[in-house]
Amino acid sequence: GKLARPFELYDPSVFELQELLEGGAFYPAASFLKPELIATLVRLGLQTSLDRAGILKVARSIAASLDNASTDKDQVVQRGRSLLKFLARQASALGLDAPALSDDPLLEESDRAFRHELRGLAWVPVRQDVPRADIPWVAGRKVVAAPNNVRLAS
Repeated sequence: GKLARPFELYDPSVFELQELLEGGAFYPAASFLKPELIATLVRLGLQTSLDRAGILKVARSIAASLDNASTDKDQVVQRGRSLLKFLARQASALGLDAPALSDDPLLEESDRAFRHELRGLAWVPVRQDVPRADIPWVAGRKVVAAPNNVRLAS
């Protein structure tokens, strides 16, 4: 493991985060997983929910896992689905259901940068089987793709 500040890590007891975050890089070391230590870490900044930076960490992690030959592809798809469900549930709270309408140019740029990076990372599950025989289909696709590559441009 490596040293990390509490605010860079997540509470492993939060079920919703367990579906999204995989691996030791997101959680405190095993020796810190006692309830009394987790409570102290939460007071020191251990995260109990995902913000935009956390969402990008999860999406980057999903995209990076494709490069690992030992990665379970079903688990990658499941994490992508979990992130998609999380974003659907939290869209309003995260300001994803409408473009930022702000007089603050920094806030608008931050919103644009977040959306741009999230759209460019491969994390959205891709259907592997042909839904109908008369539809042209590309075989051998990766199990996840960037949102920019799985929908028509509007």
